[in-house]
Amino acid sequence: MKYIKLIIVALLILIVFLAIFQNQEMFNDQYKFQLDLKVYETPAYYVKNYALIGIAFVFGVILSAFLGIFSSSKKRGEVKSKNQRIKELEKEISNMQSGSAFNNQQTQPETSTSTGSSGFSSPSG
Repeated sequence: MKYIKLIIVALLILIVFLAIFQNQEMFNDQYKFQLDLKVYETPAYYVKNYALIGIAFVFGVILSAFLGIFSSSKKRGEVKSKNQRIKELEKEISNMQSGSAFNNQQTQPETSTSTGSSGFSSPSG
């Protein structure tokens, strides 16, 4: 399984590099960015495609990292509260078990010292 995963990753990397190599013209194209608000106009910026793709990739990585951190902290809070609830329930169970053991000791009848020939205890009165 380890080697199959490695082969698949290597093939994906090869496909990406082939796509970049065969489409170099598209990656070297430039786009003009300019903002015209009728009252204020920014100067034109020329940006190549590979820069746009890189910026979009970095933005996506940062966004997914923030979402991962948020999700992780939320899950950590859930785990903490559930662990606290588990400790409370375990304490309750131990209290119930110790209470039932105490009750069992108090409610068990004492064995009679006088027994008949049949081996059964006779009630003493």
